[in-house]
Amino acid sequence: MANQRTKAASESIAFLVISAGVLIGFNAIFAILPPLRLDWTEDELYTLSQGTKRLASSITDRLEIVAYFSEDLPPPFNATERDVRDILSEYQSAAGSNLVVTFISPDTEAEKEEAQEAGINPVTHQRVTSDGAQVVEGYRGIVMRYLDRTEVIPVVQDTSGLEYLLTTNLSLLLNEKHTIAVLTGHEGATLQEGLQTLQACAPLYEFREVSAESEIDPEIEALLVVGPQTPLSDAELRNIDSFVMAGGSLGVFGGSVALTVENQQPSFSTVDTGVNTLLRPYGVVMESEMLLDTQCRRMQTPQGPRSSPPFVLVDLTLRQSTDCSNNDDCLDTAGPGFQCDKGTCQHPVTFRLEETWAPFGAALEVTEGASERAAVIAVSTENSWTQEVSSINAGADFTPRSEGEKPLMVAIQGEIPSAFEEGQTSNDQARVLVTGSALMVRDEILGQVQQMARQQCPMIGPFASALNAIDWLAQDADLIAVRAKDVSDPSLRVPENVESAEEEAEEAIRQAREAGQDAVNALVQGDQAGLDNAVGSQNDAIGAREAALERALLAREEWDAKMQQYRWGNMLGVPFLFALFGVVRWRMRLSRRKNISI
Repeated sequence: MANQRTKAASESIAFLVISAGVLIGFNAIFAILPPLRLDWTEDELYTLSQGTKRLASSITDRLEIVAYFSEDLPPPFNATERDVRDILSEYQSAAGSNLVVTFISPDTEAEKEEAQEAGINPVTHQRVTSDGAQVVEGYRGIVMRYLDRTEVIPVVQDTSGLEYLLTTNLSLLLNEKHTIAVLTGHEGATLQEGLQTLQACAPLYEFREVSAESEIDPEIEALLVVGPQTPLSDAELRNIDSFVMAGGSLGVFGGSVALTVENQQPSFSTVDTGVNTLLRPYGVVMESEMLLDTQCRRMQTPQGPRSSPPFVLVDLTLRQSTDCSNNDDCLDTAGPGFQCDKGTCQHPVTFRLEETWAPFGAALEVTEGASERAAVIAVSTENSWTQEVSSINAGADFTPRSEGEKPLMVAIQGEIPSAFEEGQTSNDQARVLVTGSALMVRDEILGQVQQMARQQCPMIGPFASALNAIDWLAQDADLIAVRAKDVSDPSLRVPENVESAEEEAEEAIRQAREAGQDAVNALVQGDQAGLDNAVGSQNDAIGAREAALERALLAREEWDAKMQQYRWGNMLGVPFLFALFGVVRWRMRLSRRKNISI
């Protein structure tokens, strides 16, 4: 028996030694390999986008990143340095030996002076202890240097948008700015009035104003026409057409509906700026009626005090094709539809966006035979309709009509036929983006989004779509996938029965409102028969509304109960399974010991 015990002990020691050797060997191998991270999030939130990797791999000289982070920062900033280290290690893996990363904790006076000279100043933090709250200073900033250029991130607030900041600054270090021109002379938006917010949030671009009375500089990469209110001359239209035929990009934001605000009240008018003379041969027509939607937001007037009466800014849900992929590989391919290995991908302008705002805009129509080069990339909801501009009073209630989805944004790419020279087409570099709303890119809307999000450049809805549009026109898609990342906690998808019940309730409410309006009209006209019919219809609609609301409430309660089950399952289910596994394993070991014969 003693020999058997000695043999068993020797075998156990040998097994432990071999296992330790294997583990040490694996650690040594993985220590010299690039770090490996598994990202199972749907949008690959914690993995560098393809555009960032491509940009980092283009570094040809030494690029130095110095991160200044004080030790022992209070929560939640004590975890920021670790997250910054992780993301910078991803940049190093993509860039190779040309990227050098250094972390410094400014403890000495010399290090603090060095940080401040580089543009990183200390920020105050509040540390809560048993003795009360204390105010402490600390550093959490990043400096990037390449050749004779330097970019600074003075304060890393959190890491949710850090890849966007780093990649933006990396592009500023490595590349020259793209030139974007804005058409002047037609009472539309200018760089001084209307587009200041867009400029401030697009640091990769150099904006300038141009006139189309003469030939447009071919060095300009994209021309923006934002809300013109007076007609473009034939010479201007011809010069813009020549610019597109030569491979330039054109963005047309509005041009058929004009908005003016007087005494804090908006008024609208139809304008014939001539843009359709240019756009119709390209493949799209901007209609003269305003596009309205029941899915809208109520906001203050662009001018006047906050106490002024609010009016409706009609905004349209930006809906994508259901068979699209979110993989950002499609951003590297060209052509309408953006085919890639994993199926039809989303267009870069609308990449991963769920909605945007298109206030006071016109619907679009793709012309016959243009579908191969013109792609509808954003539409209104099914509960939208068009209405004569002259009949609209922004302070009054609208009578909704469901006319189905309407094209809101159209992207044109490929061989675009000239609007003036028969038989002439552009080269494959030309791009045209058309939307019926000028406010999509103007300060009046972007400024209000800033106030709502309490950020200077929030990468949501209108901001993201505006910047994506500029990127696509300038043929620089590196930041689009980064901009689309949302690191907020993902929410569970609401089941179809809940959505359908709520949609039925909304439809019943709309029908009841229409019946009530019909009753009012019949009463004013003295039509007793019409009044009786309208009242009967209203009663039926009210009954249907109550039933639909009850179904929606029951469906929502069932869904809430199911979410509670998910929540408790995550909290208790996983620990229970681990405990059960331990008990089962323990019982199996006891059983094996009882069966050992000596």
